[in-house]
Amino acid sequence: MSDASPDISDYAARSLTGDLNLPGAPGFPTGPVGAAAGNIARNYAQDVASGNIAARGLNAMTPPYDPSKSFAQNALNPQGIQNAADIAMGFSGGGLGIKAYHGSPYNFDRFDISKIGTGQGASMFSPGLYFAEHEPVATGYRDMLSEQQDYGVSDESGTIPSWVANYLLQKGGNYSGAGTFASRADNMIREFSGRLQEEQRRLNVSTQPWNVKDRIANVTGILDRLQRLKSGLITLKAPGHMYEVNIKSDPATFIDWYRPFSAQTPEVQRALGGRMASWVKNDPQSMGETITRAGKTAYGAADMFNMGEFPKSMTPLEISQRLRDDGISGVRYPDQGSRPDPALLRSEIDYYKSKLAEGGAQGSPTLRAEYEKAIREREEQLQRGPTHNYVMYDDKLIDILRKYGITGLTTLGAGAALAGGGDGGS
Repeated sequence: MSDASPDISDYAARSLTGDLNLPGAPGFPTGPVGAAAGNIARNYAQDVASGNIAARGLNAMTPPYDPSKSFAQNALNPQGIQNAADIAMGFSGGGLGIKAYHGSPYNFDRFDISKIGTGQGASMFSPGLYFAEHEPVATGYRDMLSEQQDYGVSDESGTIPSWVANYLLQKGGNYSGAGTFASRADNMIREFSGRLQEEQRRLNVSTQPWNVKDRIANVTGILDRLQRLKSGLITLKAPGHMYEVNIKSDPATFIDWYRPFSAQTPEVQRALGGRMASWVKNDPQSMGETITRAGKTAYGAADMFNMGEFPKSMTPLEISQRLRDDGISGVRYPDQGSRPDPALLRSEIDYYKSKLAEGGAQGSPTLRAEYEKAIREREEQLQRGPTHNYVMYDDKLIDILRKYGITGLTTLGAGAALAGGGDGGS
């Protein structure tokens, strides 16, 4: 299915202009699904405005929009048109939808809230699925949680142990004076050459030669990949994956973690108004503190939800699910980069600029680069404005748009050491 097909071309000729982002624009789904969603959504909006079709009240049992079918087949499906319109509207800022990112050491095709507590990471802002508006935040979590995973290589010939890759890339340790990438690669080549010689000596005396042969094959493979990494013939692939998602929720249905009940959105107050105890509504402390306390105190949840005696204290996950059932999408809170006060950021920018103006950094390129980087990061933060992380309580409201890796290059004499990990690249 493409824009060139007669069905889509004919339908697109009647499209509204300027109401929605065009397919292919930044932030809009790419490929056939994006093109079809854009065309369907624009014309659906036009038909609704003209009264040709009803805007809502569609049969919930009608199958959803199916990108594997022709446009004509989907055009006959009102629910499919509605769903495609919702997707497009979410990206245009005209309706529901939050673009966000998730970094993980794991490879999967859908989010599953039942897996909470079985992997890595913490749930400081209540149990749920965590996402970041600002992509580098999610990348940082991916790198942190993938730190102990082996790295792949660009030709898919095998892996490099995590401790070796971290040493080569000067990650996770004090490597001052460790030299260039090539010299560090030489150190590892010497290390594994010694291991290979030791295993070959063991082979002559071992009573279990098959085990030794397996180790020899493994060490030989690592040694070969190290030599080709040094020569720039292959590159390292960072472990872990990045996920770009669309969260199909109204931002107004998220609890603001740092605000009291009285300062929450009308949607949150309405959702919780009939459930929350009066002391919660009048409590000046943040909702986040209330939720945390209820999850830790015996019978705290029963007290929080004004439910009287309860057979046992609800777990934090049970509290999250109860909030979900009340119409709460999850929790919203500013990411770490957004928490400093703008006035503080401006003050820090002035400080680093004054240090540059003093001339003390002129004789030290390293110090000057650090000051310039500090200024640049803070100016970007001010320009970007506050960004947030989201904790989702319902995995059915999360669509994976793209799974990929982040490319980070380490310059070598003969090439680059690190390529994007994950599926599809970046």
